[in-house]
Amino acid sequence: MAPAAALKRLLSVRAELLAQATLGCVIQLLSVFAFWLLAQALSIPFSMVEAVAVIPPVVLFSILPISVAGWGVREGAMVAAFALLGHQAEDAVVLSLNFGIGSLFVGLIGGLIWGFFRGQR
Repeated sequence: MAPAAALKRLLSVRAELLAQATLGCVIQLLSVFAFWLLAQALSIPFSMVEAVAVIPPVVLFSILPISVAGWGVREGAMVAAFALLGHQAEDAVVLSLNFGIGSLFVGLIGGLIWGFFRGQR
């Protein structure tokens, strides 16, 4: 019942709904920006316009519950998206793997911080 109660509260309080929607959009834009920055660092020709068009669907596919943390699905979606843009499949795999490894490390650091502060309660 807790998830249902949280959803009811979210939908009934307009300010909270707006805050959650805004944060959701900001997080997606940060993912797009992170992919674009990685592409620039790896000298992969990938414009910001292409990133805005391609990355949100790739991230959406990577959350499908058919793999562990999206590994493999994200790479396949990136290869397909890069093929539509006329880019190399190798660039897509390298970019996606680097993003996945970076996300793993950021998640580990966040988990350690969360665990440390949770233990202090």
